[in-house]
Parts: sequence; C-alpha cells; structure tokens
Amino acid sequence: MSTPAPILTSSTDWHWSPTPYPGVDFTWLRRNPDGGGSALLKLAKGAKLPLHQHPGTEQVFVTAGRLKVGNTC
Repeated sequence: MSTPAPILTSSTDWHWSPTPYPGVDFTWLRRNPDGGGSALLKLAKGAKLPLHQHPGTEQVFVTAGRLKVGNTC
C-alpha cells in the first residue's frame, strides 16, 4: 500500500472552506483513499468546536494564539 501524495504544494494552493461551525475554516493537506486525511483548521478568536470523535488519532498544532481543550488550558 503506497502513501498518498500531498495535495498541496505551497500555501498559495490552500483553499479554505467553511465548516458548520462559525469562525472555523479548513483546508485539506492530504486525503486518504478510504476517508479522512490531514487538514489545517483556522479558528477565529472565540470560535468553538463541539466535542467530537473520529477514527484514528488527532494531532493539534497551534501556530498562533491559544487553544483551550475541555476544562484545561
């Protein structure tokens, strides 16, 4: 099984799409043929994502600002 190639080559290729949640947009970095993949999320100040689940692991990298997960800082 081969690893899927990234679908983006530079930040100029990023096409941000809205999510159902106000202030939260995303762009795909890589898609898996069987579903899922890697994406970047962009959250406006004060934006919230509800508690959610999905198969596999989730990695979070904060590049600017702060992220509060649950009752922790």
